[in-house]
Amino acid sequence: MDLILKKRPNAKLWSIERDQRMVDAGIQLANDSGFSQMIFSASNIEDAKDPSPEWKNVTVVSALHACDTATDDAIHFALRKNANHIILVPCCQAEVARLLKNVERNSVFSLYEAPLHARELGTLLTNVIRTLYLKSKGYQVRVTELNGWEHSLKSEIILAEKTGDETTHHAKKAAQELQELLKTFKPLPMQLLSETK
Repeated sequence: MDLILKKRPNAKLWSIERDQRMVDAGIQLANDSGFSQMIFSASNIEDAKDPSPEWKNVTVVSALHACDTATDDAIHFALRKNANHIILVPCCQAEVARLLKNVERNSVFSLYEAPLHARELGTLLTNVIRTLYLKSKGYQVRVTELNGWEHSLKSEIILAEKTGDETTHHAKKAAQELQELLKTFKPLPMQLLSETK
């Protein structure tokens, strides 16, 4: 990241982390490296206060190992900040696996009857829902495998680029596909789908 920012002296990197120990370690590493373009906030992402007025919009939002619903918080943050790009490496997608216990038994119940299958299907469903949700908000989304364990032990990365808005044909189609998927697994009140964020 420092190589990218070195070419853009006015750019800043804002790190939001709720664990104060991680924030302190990041500040120390940035200071030791002479990396002055980084701002740190010890906060949940939904409570983070803009460091200055120019933070009304951000270019890129990245969430690496954002556990369980923290990835969804990062998506909402990116949408609020009108981010052009979103990079997600989801972690511990447990919310949907928990919610599957309350889903009406239907023809696909055998897909998640066993706890291991519920966890695996929960992970898959979570990221498919996230993908469709981002598409419905005007993003072009690519889901691919993350190679290189030096970055993450997780193997899935979701890359989103803002290419339109909710009124485009592709966004409307994604919204419709999302609704059809949710009908199969109802009720599935995911935090991501709450528009109140």
